[in-house]
Order: sequence, then C-alpha cells, then structure tokens
Amino acid sequence: MSKNTLPPLFSVSAQAAAAFEQQSQSMLNQLNDVMIQHCSKQDLLGENSLGTMKTNNLNHINFMINVFKLNDYEMLSNTLVWVFGSYVKRGFNREYFPITLMKWIAVIKEHLSDVDACEIIKVYEWMIASQASIEELFDDEIYTGVYPYGDVMKRRVAEFADLLIRGDMGETLEYVSSLVKSKEDIGDFYTKVLTHAMYTVGKKWENGEISVAQEHLATSIVVRIMSMIYMNYLVNRHSKGHMIVTASENEYHELGARVVADIFELDGWEVKFLGANTPSDELLKMIQASPPDILCISVTMTFNIQNTINLIEKIRAVVSEDVMRIIVGGYALHYLDDSENSLRNYTVFKDVSEAVKYANQIWREECHEWRP
Repeated sequence: MSKNTLPPLFSVSAQAAAAFEQQSQSMLNQLNDVMIQHCSKQDLLGENSLGTMKTNNLNHINFMINVFKLNDYEMLSNTLVWVFGSYVKRGFNREYFPITLMKWIAVIKEHLSDVDACEIIKVYEWMIASQASIEELFDDEIYTGVYPYGDVMKRRVAEFADLLIRGDMGETLEYVSSLVKSKEDIGDFYTKVLTHAMYTVGKKWENGEISVAQEHLATSIVVRIMSMIYMNYLVNRHSKGHMIVTASENEYHELGARVVADIFELDGWEVKFLGANTPSDELLKMIQASPPDILCISVTMTFNIQNTINLIEKIRAVVSEDVMRIIVGGYALHYLDDSENSLRNYTVFKDVSEAVKYANQIWREECHEWRP
C-alpha cells in the first residue's frame, strides 16, 4: 500500500471515541434517513438497493468505532482504498463517497459536543480530501500482491476459482480429488489453493464480475468439499492438546476459521469449532466450564477488531494465560501494517502455519506428554 495515502498524525481522545460510540446508533439512524431522502433526488446508488446502502452505513460506523478507539489510522488508510474501489465497481456513483461523508459530518455535529465533534470531523475531512489519491490506488495490493507459492500452485488457484464460479459441484469435487489424495495433501490445498481461490472469488464479486448468488454458491461448494475432506481424512485420534476455534461476536464469516480448525485437527489437536458470531457470554461459559489449552479467535472484517479485543479482555478477567493461551488470526489483520499497534499484548498470526508452529512450541514447553 502506498504510503501517500497515510493520514496525518491524528489523535482522537478516549472521550471523543467513547462519545462517538455512545451516539453511534442515533447517528446511524439519522444518517440513513438523510441519505434515503438524498438518494431519491440524485442517482447515487446505481442498481444497488437502499438495504445495501444501510448495510454499508452500519459497517462504516462499526469500523470507525474501531479506528477511533484504537487510534489506528494506518488501518483506516489501507481500508479506504478497498472500500472506495468496491463502491465504484459495484455501481455506486463516485459522488456517493464524499456526499455520504459530508452527511456524516453534519450528523456528528448534531450529536456530539463541539470539542468531541471537532476531533472526529478532522478525520472525516481528511477522508474527503483523500479521494483523488485513493482513486489512483483502486487495485488493492492486499488482494493482488505477489503469490508466494510458485507458478504451479498459482495455476491451481485460478483453475479452482474458475470451477467455483461456474458452480458445478461434481466437476469441482473431481478436481479437488485430483489434488487431495492423502491426508498430507490437505494442508497445502487449504492454505495454498482454497484460501487464495476464495480471495479471487471475493475480488471478482467486488469488481462486479460475478453476482452475489455466484459468490454464495462458490462458498457453499467450498463448505461441502471441506466436509467431504473432513469425513475422508480428518477423523482420527488426537495426540496433542485441546483447542476451541471461534469467530468473535458479530463476525459472520466462518470459512477462514473452519480452515484453521481443520488444519489444527489434522496436526493432531482436539478441536471444538464454534463457527461464526459466537455470543460472548456463551463462549465464556464454555471456557470456564472446561478451559482448552488454546483459544483461537478469527476476525475477518476490520470493524470487528474491537469486538475481538473486548472479547479477549472479558476472557482474561476469568481465565488466566497460565490456564489458556489465546491466539488471533484472520483476514482483517492483512489491513494492519503493524498489528501490534492495534492488537497489542495479544498473540497474532496472519498465517495459519505459523500459528500451528506456535501452538506446538507452547505444547512442548509446558511439558505435556504427547498421547500416542
């Protein structure tokens, strides 16, 4: 990501961030009402629905809560390119972006004190002023960076993604069967082919090259294929420790967490996979009743980073690090130049293979007897 997009050294106070979060629902409601009226007078949405606009606004305010509470403006800068590019490629008018931000500024002025609003509005004004430079960076480097596993695997990614988009379950399963012929092939397929193929599918959806239905069908096929692989290869005796893999509350993406759960189970861990949007209170009850050796939390959307931090703080209030380790991973971390700044004091991995190495190191250091 070009450093030309980096904002000045903003610093929003804890008081202003808290006020913004406290008033978030009221501001969101007013913003939606204002934009519905505005969009009725001007073609800003293209073929997108008002429901899509409302979802975008909800995601925006949740994300900005994270930005202000974490004071992480590199994350904001990195995400803006993806957001603006996605809006335009999905048919939103280019003017939708600055107009909506201006409406946010007006709403913020009405709901926050002059002091708090002044701090917040500076960031919004920077986002508006940055549109020209953002337009030059539509090709998101997070998605289009150099593929690290060689030309053969890169070709397989393209082939698998194409099959998923075409939506033929039988043909896709036949292709996967040609790649995964033993338990030893699963890790490479998951991390080097499947994960990157889904990035490709997501990118094509953002660019307007495929429909929502095609993207959902591709995800459904992947889930079915993973279930088949699980039944054929992953039901085995566990030789290592106990692990829970989950997504934080309000995180509805579970495919990445499912990949992590399967890879850890393949490595010999006894895994409980809880899926997406696990209520914090229910997770706490489970952990207190029977703490695992490691809790793995997946976060896909950047606006859920603060939810993840809040969850960890709740857990640490009742379960110490001596009893249970916590590791964090997920696609949202790719938007952070330095995840230590936003997820300080937590063990963070952007690569599942590194997470597996860490887990095994912890297991050895704690002198557990590996069960045969």
